[in-house]
Amino acid sequence: ERYMMACVTSDVPYDRRGEPSLEVFPPDHVVTVSHPCYSDLERQSGGCLVQHRKGNPKRRRPVRRVLDAAEIARRGIMTEAFCSVCLSDNGQLTGCEARHVICPSCLRAALRSVVGDVMVVGNLICGCFSQLTRKALLALAERADVSLQDTLQNPPARDSTESLDLRAEVGETMRQFSLPTEDLPANLYVDKMRQWFTKVHVADRAHLYHPCRHPDCADLMENWKLISEFEEELAANGGNVWTCPAGHENCVLPSASEVRDMNRNLLTHPEYYTMRADYSIYENCPLRRYRLCPGCLSSGILMMAVHGGECKQWPGYGRGHHHTFCFACARLWGNQTGNCNHYQECRDPGIQQVRLTDTALVMGFVDGELYQDWLNGRVGAPPPTCFDDGSYETGPDRQRVLGMEDRAALLAESRQGIE
Repeated sequence: ERYMMACVTSDVPYDRRGEPSLEVFPPDHVVTVSHPCYSDLERQSGGCLVQHRKGNPKRRRPVRRVLDAAEIARRGIMTEAFCSVCLSDNGQLTGCEARHVICPSCLRAALRSVVGDVMVVGNLICGCFSQLTRKALLALAERADVSLQDTLQNPPARDSTESLDLRAEVGETMRQFSLPTEDLPANLYVDKMRQWFTKVHVADRAHLYHPCRHPDCADLMENWKLISEFEEELAANGGNVWTCPAGHENCVLPSASEVRDMNRNLLTHPEYYTMRADYSIYENCPLRRYRLCPGCLSSGILMMAVHGGECKQWPGYGRGHHHTFCFACARLWGNQTGNCNHYQECRDPGIQQVRLTDTALVMGFVDGELYQDWLNGRVGAPPPTCFDDGSYETGPDRQRVLGMEDRAALLAESRQGIE
């Protein structure tokens, strides 16, 4: 090897005068920690180095070892600066580029704050860390575990201020982490920080998945279902149920707010848009403009269809959608028992509504004629919603939940649709 490295400290400068050398080592070649090449951080962390030629120390140049935040944090380098939080005189470098310092007690308090909130992922500890500085945060957690165990094994004098602070910290730690005894685990902060990173990762990617609803799989993303995969399977096979690798059955349904919005839209225009469907062999076949597809509803999907004319069969000629139903009576189309077709004189059951349960969407109807009577002030209360499973919801309760209690405003909006 042609070159060698030497470490420079405040006690040991690079001074090779009098040592064997191909060239005489002059006094002005001595390198100390005050050399402008070195920063305060290198001086405190032992990163002041000199590279020199082997056998000829006169040929040298100052170099420095650049430490990453994790290594600085792990070392817990003491400084002459006070703790940035409590102003105690035992501040240690956090490892950030701003050279912030923090005492062991304040570091543990900061870490408890971090791991207690997965929604805050930036400006952590001293304001310089984030979810992207994983190594540094884990190094700080290791340092916190070491300082905590050292303090517990060598506690301060009884009844001193430090002793009272320690007891308060242990009590707070037990409450936050639901620990049964004061025997705190040796790797407490490292474990909690790793769990925090896992939860943050889950929160960042949760919008791509349908999570398993079972408590055992709450944090196991590998047991969740990618939304894209679920939609592909739904398009191929239908249904709204999937099973996680642990065997838990899950049902994918719209949110309560989506159901409310749909119900509100359906009630906004309670009138018929035509009193007789085209090509109908029966005179009494009025149609509403909007209907929910009953086939999609049974699969847990809210799909609003719009009637654009012609017969009561939707979609026309049975093409363009994987379900076909009657726009007059909202039953599936076909010759099977319970279905509707062109040769049946069906009846309008009313304005559709939907109720959300834990496992399904339930269709119901509101009497359209009575609802319009209520809008026009001819009756005192709106009619109830009667659902297919035999349950019902009173009219006043429904209107209150949907925020549709102002009859004058509702009537004006309804008439706009007619016009």
